[in-house]
This record gives sequence, structure tokens and C-alpha cells, in this order.
Amino acid sequence: LSKKFLQALKPGGYLFIGITAYQIFPMIAGLVEQTVLRQRLPELDSAAYYMVSRFSDISNFISGALLMIMFPYTAELAERGQDTSPLVVKSSIATAAAGILLALLFGLFGKHLLALLPHGREYANYHWALPWLIGLTTITGIQSFHVNTEVSAGRFGFLRWWIPLHLAYPLLLLGVTGYGYFKAVLPETAIDFLAHHNVSTLSTILWWMTGLAIAKTTGSALGMLKS
Repeated sequence: LSKKFLQALKPGGYLFIGITAYQIFPMIAGLVEQTVLRQRLPELDSAAYYMVSRFSDISNFISGALLMIMFPYTAELAERGQDTSPLVVKSSIATAAAGILLALLFGLFGKHLLALLPHGREYANYHWALPWLIGLTTITGIQSFHVNTEVSAGRFGFLRWWIPLHLAYPLLLLGVTGYGYFKAVLPETAIDFLAHHNVSTLSTILWWMTGLAIAKTTGSALGMLKS
């Protein structure tokens, strides 16, 4: 790229590109994830996920509200050259406490709650997914505090791991659940392993989602330590 082009991008252009990259790659990964949950799981597993996730999304209300409140404050602190980590830590503690409380409540009463829904007897068997999904949304919310703070401060160094992670995740998810399309190139032992372990189940997808959440949280934690 020419120097004139790079100079023309500053400062608003860099900000636009950074925010676009921050938003678009998780959107693509989320679209693929939801497509896999809808199309490549058994019908009951897929339906149960959508029922269970309606309750687990309650934990998003807390982190979402805190993100909106934090943004102008972290932007102002960063502009002044002050440390933004205390706000991130306090918001993380509040979100973790609320997430643990919700996980305990739904872990104890989730089965009875799901049984009240239409066709609830079938969904009640998936009560184990309620605290798991609440844990995932809580971890993702905690991780987002750091990334959101970096965006508010105009710091986009996290994109070095953010973009590859959100590209690799959907590709792996599609590859694992759609292994039948790769019979011509994958070793027969790999195909037999995937078929034997029935990878297209709700619990398997939740493990993949857990891996993504842990990877994002690790990246954010390392970013905070370096800053």
C-alpha cells in the first residue's frame, strides 16, 4: 500500500477498519455455529438447544448492560493515559458472581422449568445444558470486557489473534460435523473415529463452544497482562 493511501486512512480509516474486523469475523463464526446447530444436529438436540439457550441468555443481560456503561468511561480513561484494567476487573467479578448464581439456580430447578414448556418432557432431559450454557455466556461476557475496552481506547492489537481464531473455529466446526464430505481425502481411520464418536451431538458442539470461549478468554487475559 502506498504511503498516501495509508495517510488517507488515518485516523478515522484505521478505526473503521479495526471496528469492522472486530465485528464481522465473530458474526461469520456465529452464523456458521448456528447453522451447524440447526442443520447438523439431531432434530431433538437442535430444538433443545434453542429452548435451553433462551434461559441461558439471561446472563447476557448483565454483561451487555455493563459493556454499554463501561465504553465511555474506558475511552475517557484511555485518552487520559490512565489504567483501564480496574473497570474490567470489577465488571468481570460482578458478571462472574451473577453467572455462578444463575448457574446454581438453573442447575437446581432447570429440569422442572423446562418440563413446563410445550413438549417439556423431552426438553427436560437436556437440563444439564442449562448451567453449561450459562457458564459459556458468562465467560464470553467477561472476555468481552477486555476486548471492548481495547476498542474504546482505539487499540486493535488483539486482532492478531482475534481474526485467526474466528476463522479457524467455523472451519473446524464445519469440518468435524461434515466429515462425510471429506471421505475422499481423510484417512479411513479418521472417518471411523468421527463416526464412532457421533460428533454431531449437542454435547460435542458445546465442547467446541467451550474451547472457543477458553481461547478467547486466554487471549484477553494475556493481553491484559501485557498492557
